[in-house]
Amino acid sequence: MALWGKDDNLRSAGTVALNYTTKVVTGTGTTFTDNEVGDVIRFGVRGGGGVYFGDAVIDSITSNTVCSVATTETLTGAAIAGAAYYLSQLPSYTAGEDNEFSNTKYEGASYGAYKVRPALAAVGVGASVISFQTNGLKLQVNKNHPDAIVNGGVSIPIVGINTGTAVATSPSVVGFKTVYTVAPAGVAAGAHIVNDGVNIRVTGVAATSVTLHSGVTAQINKDAHVEFGSNRIVSLASTISTAIALHEHIDIQRMSGGYDKLVYGIGNGTYESHKNKSTGYRTANTGWVGVTTYVDCHGEFRVKHECLVAMSGITTTGNFGAQGIEYPSPVG
Repeated sequence: MALWGKDDNLRSAGTVALNYTTKVVTGTGTTFTDNEVGDVIRFGVRGGGGVYFGDAVIDSITSNTVCSVATTETLTGAAIAGAAYYLSQLPSYTAGEDNEFSNTKYEGASYGAYKVRPALAAVGVGASVISFQTNGLKLQVNKNHPDAIVNGGVSIPIVGINTGTAVATSPSVVGFKTVYTVAPAGVAAGAHIVNDGVNIRVTGVAATSVTLHSGVTAQINKDAHVEFGSNRIVSLASTISTAIALHEHIDIQRMSGGYDKLVYGIGNGTYESHKNKSTGYRTANTGWVGVTTYVDCHGEFRVKHECLVAMSGITTTGNFGAQGIEYPSPVG
């Protein structure tokens, strides 16, 4: 066949197994004779926690259940047996040996050292608010991969900067300047609570209550969450398993790395994400598009597009069926 076609939604019934040594693909319930030499077989499942093994070009078809591929160098090397697969007429050169779209180049993003700060208050096991000076850190939480702290050998994402909550142990009616709660460690005079959308300055912190500069304007009921604000606290996605001592070094991490490249068929269907202007996945073209995703050194999730073949009328999962890889489908 030609170097590429228009169909990214070829029938992909049954399951397959691959012999890496002979490069023979053995199918169960497959119909390989419906395809052509030069089509690409994409092993595994993309997205939704599936395992993806990569792409290879079909170089011979023996029967409905037996075919072979030109190379296995573009695959992960993991055993493929009883696996789902996709068939596509994407540009065959993208699945050639040592090509830049080889799945062997995939790597996952990971946390690495970013900053170290001393703890400004001791915090016990089970806390989800900890204390360190946040000024100047430029912490990131509203990202695909938020910054994290290391506790007990585990990376715990940071979900709130300069904010933390505690539970009210008794009611505080309108006008009360005392709120009955155990304030998060690190909260001191000069911090504030948020009450009815208004910041009220904290003037004193006791073991089981805090004193405010002015009375609350909305009643705080027992067991209600009291929101505190301070540049000495952060909120975590889960509780800590190891106590933190005063002045102990807290390791702050930032996600970076990660590298995933895949060729997608991008069509004009209503489900095609290239039409969604609000996401980085929007593409300028329809056709065969190479998409690279990664997390940069600033923790920003990046999406880059490379139009390999600009064309209209391409048959994709989004507008014609469910046999191909939906766009976008991050690995894992």
